[in-house]
Amino acid sequence: MAVPACPNCQAPVSDWQPYGRCKQCKEPFSAEFDAQMEAVRRIPQIPSLFGPQRAGRPAATPTASTVVIADIHMPFGSMVVFMIKWALASIPAFLILAVLAFIVLALFGGLAGVVALRPSLR
Repeated sequence: MAVPACPNCQAPVSDWQPYGRCKQCKEPFSAEFDAQMEAVRRIPQIPSLFGPQRAGRPAATPTASTVVIADIHMPFGSMVVFMIKWALASIPAFLILAVLAFIVLALFGGLAGVVALRPSLR
């Protein structure tokens, strides 16, 4: 679907800009044009892996690229809250790892005990 144009100056009218006036020529849109734009806005969108897609725009295509984060601007208080939440969220992971380590050590300890108690298995 083509991007709609202003009936007065033919400038493209985006589907997310507020209706009523053209951004370029500042002329008011007719009620008929507003109705057409509302119909464009109501077109159901197909879900995409690359985020929402607007009417009249091609879908995003995946490209391989390298991202390097140079800096994070975050207030000190927000950083402290984030680190506390991060530490609290790690507690269940440590508990799960402790249970798994206990099971593995119990199995190996049991096998070692069986071998130590039975002279025929040595």
